[in-house]
Amino acid sequence: MSKDRIRRVSRVMSALCLIGMIGLPVSLALGWWYPQILGGPYPATEGLWGAPSDLPGVNRILGFLVSMIPAGILIFGLARLRAMFGLYQTGAIFSTQSARCLKQFAITVLLQAFLHPLASAAHSVIVTFGNPPGERMLTLSFGSAEYSAILLGGLLLVIAWTMGEAATLAEENRQFV
Repeated sequence: MSKDRIRRVSRVMSALCLIGMIGLPVSLALGWWYPQILGGPYPATEGLWGAPSDLPGVNRILGFLVSMIPAGILIFGLARLRAMFGLYQTGAIFSTQSARCLKQFAITVLLQAFLHPLASAAHSVIVTFGNPPGERMLTLSFGSAEYSAILLGGLLLVIAWTMGEAATLAEENRQFV
C-alpha cells in the first residue's frame, strides 16, 4: 500500500474518529432525553418501563451520566486513535508514538468490555427505581459483544506492543548508521 493511500485513508479515519467523539455524547443525550426519536434510551433498558416518556427527568439525567462513563473512555480512545491517524498522515507510521496511541486505544476497548455490563446494570436500576417494590430490577449481562471486545482489545494491544518493539529496534538501528 502506498504512503499516499495510507495518508488518504488516515485522513478519512481521523474524520470518522472526530465524528464519533462529537456524535457519541450528543446521541446519548438525545437517547435519554428524547427516547422516542432514537427508539429507546439505552439498549439494555428497553422494555423495563411502560412508555419511555414516563421516565422522570432525574432518572434520565442519571442514565445519561452513567452512559457517559464508558462513553468518556471511548471518546478518549477515539482521540488516541485520531492522534495515531494524524501521525500516519505525517508519515510516522512505525513510530513509538503511533504504537503508544494504538496501545491506549486497545486499553479503552478492553475497559469498555468490562464497563458495559456494569453500566447496563446501573441503567436497569435507574429506569426501574420508581417502580413499586417487586417491579424494580437489577440486570447484569455479559454477552458476545463484550467477549468480542476483549478479543479485539487484546489483539490490538499485542499489535501495539509489537509495533512499539519494532519502532524501538528501528530507532536503535538508525543510531548505528
